[in-house]
Amino acid sequence: MMRHRRLLAVALLYALPAVAADKKPPAADPATSYPAKDVHDSEKVAIAADVCDTEQKCPFFRIKYLENDLLPIRVIVTNNSDNLVSLDDARMQMMTSNNDKIPAAIEEEVNRRLFTYKNAKGTKIPLPGPLPPMTIHHPVDKKITQDFNDFGFPTTVVKPHATVSGYLFYDIRGVKDPIEGSELYIRQVKTRGPQETENQELFAFQIALKKSYRSLKSEKP
Repeated sequence: MMRHRRLLAVALLYALPAVAADKKPPAADPATSYPAKDVHDSEKVAIAADVCDTEQKCPFFRIKYLENDLLPIRVIVTNNSDNLVSLDDARMQMMTSNNDKIPAAIEEEVNRRLFTYKNAKGTKIPLPGPLPPMTIHHPVDKKITQDFNDFGFPTTVVKPHATVSGYLFYDIRGVKDPIEGSELYIRQVKTRGPQETENQELFAFQIALKKSYRSLKSEKP
């Protein structure tokens, strides 16, 4: 019996997922410093997009989203005006070369994609002797929640002369050239001023994803 307990402990040790040290993305620079951006000089607001088109670029994610046709994009919003900028009503859609509009996936949608029957069923670990196999369940949904909490937008209000960023996920199944032929289309970004007349919707932002940093770098010899 003691031998079985030891073997069980060893099996548990190897079956549990490895816990890597928490990693964080680099601090966001002002949106104007990124190649893929749209700058509204008159409105004093700029928005940039930084595409995670390789796993190496965003090693801090707990899930390999690209392998499941989910494209992470970091959206950087810089407010150089003297008023608050609100993202409460903002719509950040990916526009493909076929004019398909892909909204940013919410957490439940990412869960449905990744938390498959195989994950729910778990992995069976054989044990010696008469002991039945041990089932290990993979907490994929917990990792997704952690990624949304850690890397999503920390706030929907951008203070004057400040920058806010967060990662969004887009479903690119069946999309041909999801980076080269697509753009990020952002609308319903609004300002909030001390006077009601200063509250207004900004013009839409259009950002060609092919200009993203990683895509440009990958083209270099």
